[in-house]
Amino acid sequence: MSKHKEEWFNLLVKQDMPKWQIFNNSDNISIKVPNDQDLKLIANNFPDTIILLHPYIVSPNEELVFIVGNDSNSFEFTLHASGNIHDNPRWIS
Repeated sequence: MSKHKEEWFNLLVKQDMPKWQIFNNSDNISIKVPNDQDLKLIANNFPDTIILLHPYIVSPNEELVFIVGNDSNSFEFTLHASGNIHDNPRWIS
């Protein structure tokens, strides 16, 4: 695991995200949310969460994909090496 990805994983694990399960996969970070949480609302707010947490990452930026989903649907956001994240999720259900 790269230092950049490890920092993101450790930072996300420390956040107050009730019942979220965070996994470190080979190419991305996956987050499983409970089925009773509003996945569309999470998708709308996720970029803001990443932007708020980004200053706490000290290693050099590299592209990182976050996959967030529940048992029926999921989306992904790509954090680019430039530090930019797209505002619109790519749904991958």
